[in-house]
Amino acid sequence: MRTILLLAFRNLSRNRRRSLLAIIAIGFAVLTVVFFQGFMAGMMNDMADNFAALDSGHVKVMQGEYWKKIRLSPLYSYIDGLRGGEGWTAVADVARANAGAGAQTTGRIRFGFLLGQGNRNRACIGMACDPAVESKFNPLFRALIDGGQAPGNSPVLTPSADGRTMRAVYQVMVGAKLAEDFGLRKGGRLTVMAATAQESLGAMDFIISGIFRYGVREYDERIIVVPLAAAQQLLRMPNGVTEILVFLPDRAAAPAVAQRITAALRTQGGGSIIALPWQKQSGLLGMFLASQQMMVFFYIALVALSALVVLNTLMMIVMERMPEIGTLRALGMYGREVIVMLVAESFWLSVIGSVLGGAAGALVLGLLSWKGFNLAALLPKNYEMGISDLIFPVLNPAVVFVGVALGVDITTALSWLPTRRAARTNLLEMLRDR
Repeated sequence: MRTILLLAFRNLSRNRRRSLLAIIAIGFAVLTVVFFQGFMAGMMNDMADNFAALDSGHVKVMQGEYWKKIRLSPLYSYIDGLRGGEGWTAVADVARANAGAGAQTTGRIRFGFLLGQGNRNRACIGMACDPAVESKFNPLFRALIDGGQAPGNSPVLTPSADGRTMRAVYQVMVGAKLAEDFGLRKGGRLTVMAATAQESLGAMDFIISGIFRYGVREYDERIIVVPLAAAQQLLRMPNGVTEILVFLPDRAAAPAVAQRITAALRTQGGGSIIALPWQKQSGLLGMFLASQQMMVFFYIALVALSALVVLNTLMMIVMERMPEIGTLRALGMYGREVIVMLVAESFWLSVIGSVLGGAAGALVLGLLSWKGFNLAALLPKNYEMGISDLIFPVLNPAVVFVGVALGVDITTALSWLPTRRAARTNLLEMLRDR
């Protein structure tokens, strides 16, 4: 067997151009598999991180009634303690204690309001949060343009309309499209009127501290970011929030953490409060993540297509070497040994091509995972994907190994088809042209 393998390896140099073409085809296919898988993993991670930061957290704690009507953002169903009155931080403490080391919590209020100017009206959404906490991870704070600043937790003193007195006014961030449509600018004033938790009408003036452009129309056109303290005052929800977001060091642990938090809240009097992992909050994102597993069939098909080049090479080898193979068989080589020799040539081609392709893919992913891939440069300015402009692909050694294994296994397996002819052809017919 060792002699056959060495002979097969030496045969690669008999037609170097053809061997090089086969190696390039396999290498390019494996490189594409490794790179595309790493890039998709990076993009899915970015989408999941942005979804968690903007909406779900890794675990979201809320009233069960609120979750049933979450699209309506029912303010009457909010969290103000385990039994009511202690404040939302009492629930956050329980969630953090059961989430494990390194977990962080933050409270939010989502509320709807109608923004009007002249004959123009628009239904908008307020995202009330703690700017000091969320500026560290919320992408809206990183999307500020034209020197805008994040709003502070405390109001700022500004002159009143008549200029005679000073009044305390909270700051707010608004989306770029919303600002453009309604003529809003940095430093300008914005009056928000919204239904309170008691279903009365509340109103508050704000100063625009910054304008953000996230790149998704739903956010740029309808979202304002309000300090949590201001929203609690506006909506008459003292010490209350509608959502508590829990962020974990490992988001994959979210389902188990959500179960622990829900069980702990029930034992401590918060029976109506539930905790949901991010995987159960968005069917669309879950579908995207599940599609990664289906991409395996695409990778197999890609490698199989490149293997056709090797199959074509083997067919040419069999046709050209038919007299030579006939001579080897006449000297005592069995038909199965002929098959092994030809398949071994395909094996060596696939090994060289796959290893080179895998190494090239790993090198490219390694560089991009360090420096990032500027996706925004390849897309039109008005694209809406809900992902960051800079994507960091994931270099996973296991993916590189699987890519190389696919290249070798598929190519070697398919090479059995043309080699069977050399073993089955009549010996006299093979020697006829000698």
